[in-house]
Amino acid sequence: METLIVEREQALWLVARLLAEYDPGVKMEITRSDGTIIIRPQGTPSELLQWAERISDKYDDVFKRLAES
Repeated sequence: METLIVEREQALWLVARLLAEYDPGVKMEITRSDGTIIIRPQGTPSELLQWAERISDKYDDVFKRLAES
């Protein structure tokens, strides 16, 4: 985690630069609590499905052995 103390204008520039790193269609989750703001991208269903398939492929033999026991 990184903490910076900046002027408002620089903070706006930093947030804009962060958001520019993501494709236009990516949804962002914004959490705000007691002066703290957290911005993070939300995975699309297809990204989540790809992740699940990678895990499934990686641990396929483990899952098979568990099913057989």
